[in-house]
Amino acid sequence: MTNTKRKWFIYSLVGIGIILISLLAYCIYLYQVINDSRTSEMDTTKTQLLEQTSYVDIHSIESFHGTNSYHVLEAMNEAGEDKLVFYPLEGEQRQLTVFDMEDMLSKNTLIETWQSSCGSCKLVNVTPALVEGEAYWEITYHDNENNYVMNYHSITDGSLQEQFKYPKMFY
Repeated sequence: MTNTKRKWFIYSLVGIGIILISLLAYCIYLYQVINDSRTSEMDTTKTQLLEQTSYVDIHSIESFHGTNSYHVLEAMNEAGEDKLVFYPLEGEQRQLTVFDMEDMLSKNTLIETWQSSCGSCKLVNVTPALVEGEAYWEITYHDNENNYVMNYHSITDGSLQEQFKYPKMFY
């Protein structure tokens, strides 16, 4: 009787182990598929921009999702000028929105200014944003009260234009 219970217990543990390993493998696979889908769209945007415009080099690419979604590229044109390019992800006629990087406040300068004004805050991300045709730096962070905060700063002089605070709902 004891031997039968022990076999049942071992078979149950092996079965649960197989299920957990299978679940972990599926989660890893799902993550890779989703991440490949996201990055392949960026590769497509990069290829289209290089083939169809006068841009010769793309330094970086990231996404911004506001009212409209964009791929945001830091690119160099044939004249050697660095540009910030907003590439819309919707619509058949995609109109690029372009800004001269020499007219912009650098990301590092903005972060230094922000850190001096909010020393105990935890930075999440800084990304270029395009809202109603105006370019901003979007800074997302957790403040000292653990609120999730989104600041929109002017891309030219760094002045704060808009701020959203979302309080933590669960402790």
